[in-house]
Amino acid sequence: MFRTTGLSALFASLALFPSTAARAGDDDVQFWATLAASGNVADDATALLDISNRFRDDRRGGHQIFLRGTVDYRPVEWISIGGGLSYVDADGPGEVRPHEQVTLYSGPFALRSRLEERFIDGAPRPALRLRERLQFTQPIGSATRLSLMSEVFVGIQATTTAGQTGIEAWRNSVQLQRKIGNHVDLSLTYLVIDSFTDGKPDRLSHIPQVTLAYKF
Repeated sequence: MFRTTGLSALFASLALFPSTAARAGDDDVQFWATLAASGNVADDATALLDISNRFRDDRRGGHQIFLRGTVDYRPVEWISIGGGLSYVDADGPGEVRPHEQVTLYSGPFALRSRLEERFIDGAPRPALRLRERLQFTQPIGSATRLSLMSEVFVGIQATTTAGQTGIEAWRNSVQLQRKIGNHVDLSLTYLVIDSFTDGKPDRLSHIPQVTLAYKF
């Protein structure tokens, strides 16, 4: 049931790319380059560290460096529980972002729920945000994998009492990952982010990404 329902929802969301683009009122193009390292750190536990250089224009807050570390514990095949910390250095205010997450697995599907606490420089209080992500991954040949992802960002608490809450953004992506060495993968991703602001047109960001990942 989870497999068929999840597949329908994921492909339905990806199919909405053109209609989403048509209603967006403020499009932009970005480029993200990421280095990542991951591997086992204990029995049933893995760690991931990644750093991303995000080239954005001033309308999206300018250039951004994003550093994140996460540890996940997977006691059984169908679930993992974890958390971590991110640091965001941008042309605007910086940010420290702890997070906690639970991921459910069923065949090629992974459904992740992540809660983030966003401590933004100068803000009177932290923002709280929930991220719900559905991902489908399928091998193509012996060294290549295709991944489709859809993720919704939901604001629970804004940095001020008058700030916006509810659905903040919707991400959809297509990724090809290729094994290029014994411990190294290269990924090419096309990501679309639809951002929502009360009283304003949607903002659509088109983001090609390149990721080089080392597995230890």
